[in-house]
Amino acid sequence: MTDKLPDDVRKAWVKTIPLRREGQAEDVANTCIYLASDLSGYVTGQVISVCGGMHT
Repeated sequence: MTDKLPDDVRKAWVKTIPLRREGQAEDVANTCIYLASDLSGYVTGQVISVCGGMHT
């Protein structure tokens, strides 16, 4: 999604993310795996934001 951005713009944007890194597909996939597993058996009705702490 950000591969078309100039390097300086992308680096400046990443600095605004609390975890200081771009999200990866694996971040979303790991959340899905957790939610599909028995580990999330007591999780109900939640909105889970996979955003590195960056909320809009």
